This record gives sequence, structure tokens and C-alpha cells, in this order.
Amino acid sequence: MLRKEFIDFGYTKEEYQMLRYSYSLMQMLDETLIIRFKEINDYLIELGYTKEDIMKMAKLLPSLYSLNTESLKQKYDNLIALGYTKEEIIKITTQSPFLYSYSIETIRKKMDIIMSLGYTKEEVVKMTVVLPPLYGLSAENLSQKIKLYDMIDIHEYAVLRPKFLMQSTALSFARYNFYLSQGIDINIDNCVKLFMGGKSFVNMSGMSKEELLSMYSYDEYLDENEVLNGTINNRKQYSAVLTKRTNFALDCAKAKGWEDIDSIETQKEIEKIMMKKIGI
Repeated sequence: MLRKEFIDFGYTKEEYQMLRYSYSLMQMLDETLIIRFKEINDYLIELGYTKEDIMKMAKLLPSLYSLNTESLKQKYDNLIALGYTKEEIIKITTQSPFLYSYSIETIRKKMDIIMSLGYTKEEVVKMTVVLPPLYGLSAENLSQKIKLYDMIDIHEYAVLRPKFLMQSTALSFARYNFYLSQGIDINIDNCVKLFMGGKSFVNMSGMSKEELLSMYSYDEYLDENEVLNGTINNRKQYSAVLTKRTNFALDCAKAKGWEDIDSIETQKEIEKIMMKKIGI
């Protein structure tokens, strides 16, 4: 009977097996699960979800069928209260049904964190509609990403192209510094260069991802900023630190008699020396 309900709704036999014996549903009695299955499906269809939407959600979040309609309605109403439209809720929860497993306090807290980084409530809604997993990022991760955007002076790009926030901060930082080393100033008009495909960047730069991350280490930058008491907050301050480090590195290179200053090997050695002389 239970299996027939799932098959008739549109699930395959394999999908039924996967859902029925998932951790969140395996302890439920067939009679209870049939009731929840029908209630949840009927309620979501009434809201405007298609059968395909519901099956996609359930396969990502089997515990969807362990919820009761009252709990689901409360979570839906909470999202409306936060500023999402009906259509936006359907879109983001179909992509990331995990939002239905979050408490309103969790979502509101994450929204507050993003707003504290300099975005309006309306902008947070716009960003998360395009990129629902944004709610799954830690406060530290979000803070590092936006602080880097601020340092480069591309703060609004997070709203224009929120999906690029999924690129690691370390990689964005390394690419930014690579372009600086090539005399290319990154700004809001050309910052898409930071987010080009991996193979395209390797072909363009001649450096592997590993070489790039090693040469322009984000962790070392964080250590340096800590020594400087967190004073690197924008492009001007960062440029001042780079100028100071570059002058010191060139002096070291001259003292060691290095002639090929532009070679990758020499640059790596210079970088090591520069990081040992933090805060000069």
C-alpha cells in the first residue's frame, strides 16, 4: 500500500526504497507515513509546487515527509514574513529544501549576519533567491568573503552575481594578487576575471591552482593582518602594505644578487622573505 502510494505519485521503485529506508523515515510506521505523505504532498501542491518539485525536494531532504503540515505552514509563513514572495519561496526551497528544516531563528540570524556586512534586507533576499546555500555558510566564511570584496572595492558584486560567493576566499585572494602582479587593476567592471573557469585561468596565467595558492597565501595574509591589528580593510591600505613589502623584497633580492626577479621561483623566495618581515 505505501509503496503503491509513492509509485503512483511518480517515484521510481529505487527512489521509494531510498526514501523509505532513509534515517529520518525508517522508524515511521507505514500507516503514519502514508498519512504524512498525502498531507505534505497535498499541502505543497496547494501552495503551487509541482509533483516534480516535491520529488526533487524529498530526494534531497527525505525528512520532509516526517514534518506535519502545521510545522511546514509555519515555516512557509515565516519566510513570507522575512520578505520572500510565494514564487521565491518555491524557487529557493526546491533548490535547497533544507530551509524547511531550519528554525526561523536560524534563518533570521544568518540574514542579520549578512546585513551586518553592509547589505540591506532586500539585497539579502535577492542574493539568497539566486543562491539559497548562502544560508548554509558559516558566519566566519561569509565575513571573510565580503571583507575581501570590500578590500577590492567590489562590495555590490555579491548582489549582482551572488553565485560567485561560492568560490573560496583563498582562490579569489590569490587571483586578485596575481592580477596585481601583472599590473592589472581589478574593479567592479572587470572583476569577473577573478571567477573565470579553472582551466581558463591556468591557460592564461601559466600557473596551476596549487602554485597560485602557495604563492599568494590567504592564510599568510590573515596572519599579517592580525599582526597589523586588523588595519587592512580597503584597497588603499592593502596597497600601502604591498608597497612596503615589495620595496623590502627588492632590497633583499639585490642583496642576494638575484637577477631574474620576475621568475616564478624567485618570486616564491621573495614572498617567503616578505612574510618573515611582516609589519615593517
